[in-house]
Amino acid sequence: MGLLNPVCEFLVQLHKMKPLGPKVLFISRQTVPLTEEALNRLLARYGIENQAEGPVEFDDETRGAAGQKYVSDRYFMRSLGVKDYEALDVTAYEGADIVWDLGVPISDELKGRYDFIYNGGCFDNMFNPGVALMNLSAMLRPGGRMVCMESAASWNGPYLMFSPGWFNDFYVVNNYERSAVYLATYRDNDQLLHGPWRMDYVNMGADPNGQPPEALNGDHLLLLTWAEKGHASTDDIQPVQYQYRTTAELRGAFKRMDAGLRSRAPLMIDGRPVPPLSAPYLVPVGELGVDLR
Repeated sequence: MGLLNPVCEFLVQLHKMKPLGPKVLFISRQTVPLTEEALNRLLARYGIENQAEGPVEFDDETRGAAGQKYVSDRYFMRSLGVKDYEALDVTAYEGADIVWDLGVPISDELKGRYDFIYNGGCFDNMFNPGVALMNLSAMLRPGGRMVCMESAASWNGPYLMFSPGWFNDFYVVNNYERSAVYLATYRDNDQLLHGPWRMDYVNMGADPNGQPPEALNGDHLLLLTWAEKGHASTDDIQPVQYQYRTTAELRGAFKRMDAGLRSRAPLMIDGRPVPPLSAPYLVPVGELGVDLR
């Protein structure tokens, strides 16, 4: 889909927590629906000075930016001080640096190469998303983080729709250091691109199946997840959904690893601690993408 304005704010929040670089990978070139003025408002909101050198680079390469005066994905990352940026895609049609099909295992030369990876809706348009997630994990260095944004409802015709548990359980069984899953709600394509999105933290302990929430009449849903890889993390263990963990061994192993992940959980995006298991499945945490036109 792109590096949409609410996600830009989400990335700025993560950058304030810990710088995204030095080496960053985007899964395909990304349309960033930010004007120069909106970008500067966003950076000022978080007390960040634009670190890009030279004139603004506007996007004249991605299809979604045609006829618009949006900043480029490269410029957005440079504004955060990231100079070492690459893009990977299944073809080179929008100027990807690396051409690779994420539905097949990546080459060894790409493993452990990146400090941050952004996937802006690749998985919901492909046939082997599980392999793709394993590939992203393998490309991360220990301490590196990934952000995935994927469809959780049928709006805009995705190949697949994802549940919160699909992402959460992968991070649990592969012993990730930290992770969080958020549900974004929006009304139309204008809100999809520019915001605001109504955000809920998905409290996985309240529903171990990690089921997909229902979209209310007129609403559309996305998942926005982030995870940090640890030194003991793995890349290729496949989770089993809660209701099919039928042995004590499966349930016990998952419970131990999940407890470890929850004990290291970061604050939610509104600054509150992660809620207890007794809290609701969806915990409102405000909006992303306000006043970013």
